Amino acid sequence: MVLFCTFVEMIDEKNLTPKDNKELRALLIGVSTPEQTERQTRDYLDELAFLAMTDGITAAATMTQNLDAPKSGSYLGSGKLDECAELIEREKLDLVIVDDELTAVQINTIEKACKVPVRDRTSLILDIFADHARTAWDQYARTG
Repeated sequence: MVLFCTFVEMIDEKNLTPKDNKELRALLIGVSTPEQTERQTRDYLDELAFLAMTDGITAAATMTQNLDAPKSGSYLGSGKLDECAELIEREKLDLVIVDDELTAVQINTIEKACKVPVRDRTSLILDIFADHARTAWDQYARTG
């Protein structure tokens, strides 16, 4: 049983590698709340797009929703989730990246609705660190 894998490994396990070795194309999603304005949400999505680019992913589209708080079971409302699924199918996007930390239930709900893998901000950042991490053993192995 694998306890931890990078997103790239997860994509390969699900056989969802991009066609013709092109970059993965993602839909970025954020929620505006009374505590976070739509402008702040857009700024956070711009930052998320940069993080995605750092991980070799193209931010092909963004979507936001105004809610009192993210939905506990699905993060988005059902209508917005349907819009996401339609956009993903129409634009042939490869994955969804959400600008918040998601629960397992939220990830599963979005994946079922959109039929593509889902990542949250935290997993994206962890993958970037994992891709760039070097241990003392790595350094020794390259020089020894």
